Amino acid sequence: MNRDIIYHYTGAEGLKGILDSKEVCLRMTDTRFLNDKEEITHGSQLVEAVINEYSNNAESTLPGIPTHTEFMSMILGSIAQKSFYSTSFSFETEQLSQWLSYCPQQGGYAIGFDKEKLKNHLNQTNHKINFSPVNYVNSLNTLISQINSIKYNYNFVDLSNRVNRDMTMYDLVTKIEHVLATSKQSYFKTENEVRIYTTSAPTEINDEIKFFTKGSVLTPYKPLYIPKDIVTQVIIGPMQHQELASIALSEFKRINGYEFSIIKSNIPFRCF
Repeated sequence: MNRDIIYHYTGAEGLKGILDSKEVCLRMTDTRFLNDKEEITHGSQLVEAVINEYSNNAESTLPGIPTHTEFMSMILGSIAQKSFYSTSFSFETEQLSQWLSYCPQQGGYAIGFDKEKLKNHLNQTNHKINFSPVNYVNSLNTLISQINSIKYNYNFVDLSNRVNRDMTMYDLVTKIEHVLATSKQSYFKTENEVRIYTTSAPTEINDEIKFFTKGSVLTPYKPLYIPKDIVTQVIIGPMQHQELASIALSEFKRINGYEFSIIKSNIPFRCF
């Protein structure tokens, strides 16, 4: 497994949509419309569990100032109103479950991206977009160890000074959002997923939001444009017409000015 390259699995139509333009265009999909019905809500449940675990039953504060738990509930409420948009990649290349789960029945492709070039591009062009491996967690104890900084800040803020308390707890917002956006149940651990995500508040003007069709549903997404040289490989998955797909992809590559290498999957699987 080459950890310098991350892969986005898709079908022929998805491949064309991503690569068939002056720049590579990825879809950061509204997470409410993803296949995993517990996307984001799983992380939300875990974060709330952490807050309940570490809240002090004997909380005291000055008159009119919310307690730890009350203030954190207000913050969580504001985060819950946001929309999360994400696109996913995997370090896995020759794992049959990836082809079966994320590609059409007749076969698909894995687009390989240079991980470091992609991270550097995101850092230089859009600081609101985040890049992170997924955390596969089910239990409260596992999550506590992963977000120790949240626990520490939450427990030791100075309640006697409301401004300091508020500012300290507001600093947790991005950390909590990170947990929400990157937590997934351990059943999916074999996916070895990496995720790009961003958030959008309901008051923001989202003129960049577009829509694609998913079955009978219009699905909102934000386009993410990246340079062509970040795409370094395209793997042709197990399929009946793999050789023909290779010929067509070579021509597509030439016409659209790409330099990626073309690799054929060696998995001996075919679908009738």
